[in-house]
Amino acid sequence: MESEYLEGIDQAEKNGQIQFLDPKSKPYGPSDFHTHLPEKGQLLESNTRPLERGAQIIFEEMLRLSDGETIHANEVGPGAGNAILQMRKLAEFENANVELNAFSLTPINPYIGLKKSVPQLCSETKGLVRKFISEEEGYEVELNDVLELEQKIRDKVLEVRTTQRPFVDHQYIGDFPQDFKKESEIWGKYDFAYMNRSIFNSETPPIEETLKLLNENGIVFIAPKWKEWRVEEWKSILADENCTICLSENNAEGLEDFALIVKNGSKLGQKMLRELNKLGRVNGVEASINLEILEKICGETK
Repeated sequence: MESEYLEGIDQAEKNGQIQFLDPKSKPYGPSDFHTHLPEKGQLLESNTRPLERGAQIIFEEMLRLSDGETIHANEVGPGAGNAILQMRKLAEFENANVELNAFSLTPINPYIGLKKSVPQLCSETKGLVRKFISEEEGYEVELNDVLELEQKIRDKVLEVRTTQRPFVDHQYIGDFPQDFKKESEIWGKYDFAYMNRSIFNSETPPIEETLKLLNENGIVFIAPKWKEWRVEEWKSILADENCTICLSENNAEGLEDFALIVKNGSKLGQKMLRELNKLGRVNGVEASINLEILEKICGETK
């Protein structure tokens, strides 16, 4: 099964679904501490994160508002692909037309998706070999051990898409943003960009490049949000791009820590800012938000 996973990556590249921005990084991408590939890395909590609740709320609202038009979405730092698989399944449930791309250091087999995070695998799958790393990192699990689980168990934790559309349409393999600057087709394309902060080494996000990914309807969801948000320094950039940054309140117990950057002129952006303005939560290019408010704005998810 290990060879099947790697063969799926090779086949996806031959099909034009995987593009190595540096040809020298073939066949499995540049050096990546968080790689999930068999014999090259481990499954960790950090590379098997499920789709954040806030991102699910926004993405489902986008699907409902799409009115038959194609939604262009991507994930920056997808790890083993748990969240992007969830996005594909949400799109299929809503019968929506979505192009889903990934920007990553490590390619994913787009035909074999992982349904469970490492904490879920460890708690729900008896007999799975696991190794405790630390309180911060939790456990690590070998992907090969998951692939070789008894069929009945494996079906609960893996989704093998032999006849269905691959859950990732196109993968760009490289270090974002520096390796992506010459890829003209990605800039100004996306309605939705989902970013996991853990893939970046810096204490602040690459704000200019992140905003340039978006089209006029775009929204970026970042989780967890950076320790430092230099909104004062970014005011001119946000204004030039017609954007507002919404930072979650992190003093409410049990609420996710996230940030949104929304294009003010988009249908969903207008709806969000109108409601946040009513609540007195908008101050220039900055606003405050939390999950409860986001859910009320977008409506209950299914």
